[in-house]
Amino acid sequence: MRLHFRNHLMLLLGLWTCLHLVTPAAPARAQESGPRLVEDDEVPPGVAAGWIVGNRLLAEGNSADALPYLHQAYRAHPNVVVIAMDFQEALAAEGYLRDAIKVMDGLVAAYPDSQSFRMRRSTLNLSAGRRDEALEDLREIRRRGDASVDVLAAEASILAAEGKTNQALDVLRDGLHLHPARGRDIFLEMARILRQGERLQDVPALMDEALAIYPDDPMLWLVKIRSLAALGNHDLALAVAKEADAHFAALTAAPTEPGPVAVPIDPDELPQDEFHSALPTDSFSVELADYYAQNNQIDHA
Repeated sequence: MRLHFRNHLMLLLGLWTCLHLVTPAAPARAQESGPRLVEDDEVPPGVAAGWIVGNRLLAEGNSADALPYLHQAYRAHPNVVVIAMDFQEALAAEGYLRDAIKVMDGLVAAYPDSQSFRMRRSTLNLSAGRRDEALEDLREIRRRGDASVDVLAAEASILAAEGKTNQALDVLRDGLHLHPARGRDIFLEMARILRQGERLQDVPALMDEALAIYPDDPMLWLVKIRSLAALGNHDLALAVAKEADAHFAALTAAPTEPGPVAVPIDPDELPQDEFHSALPTDSFSVELADYYAQNNQIDHA
């Protein structure tokens, strides 16, 4: 029944292809050599129906069934970028990481200035356990002058996973100069890396540095308070919590000129832990009590 339905679907999609995908310029494009960026409606008519089925299956999360369709389309037209990108995605989803990397090798060779292609290959290499290759792409992006926060965070994360905490922090410090509007998020990521490197004792001083620039950011206050509590500096943690409560109460009573504004960041862009949890709904002192309660430190709570 499923095969019968798919045959009908292929027939309908093939008819759609003939009506919409064949353009007078198609023969001239077919004569071009090398990979090229194309729109979806420039997929060669001969494989368009199969690619559409594979693309839809992939979008539905059915990469196993999508793979044969996309493989066939890729074998016929490996130079069409939209087909290559779908094919490597399906390969990676099914665990064929080295094959997916080979597809991205071709795209990077054809488009050496493409940050997105290098980022994708770096991600695949990292998933395959090839950290050196993953770092090489990230550093090449930086050398080409396109060091976004995402690139810096990815490089720092790899270095941190290798235990190279200082190098990871240096990479992120470059980001503070390159992306001052994202400084708050970079400081939070630096705090995460310090925690990962078992250097919690360095977090309060880092947050002091951050708060000197972004004094009105609640998350930075929270990170400092929680780190002090985790270090056992309970009196100081409570004192900072009260200081934060007084600071934001004063802001509410008498608003001042706004300081540097941090651009919001997608929560998925940077690794998450308890430092990135929700902001307190009541007060910093109450949040500190909740923190102690969650960590079974009832007396302190």
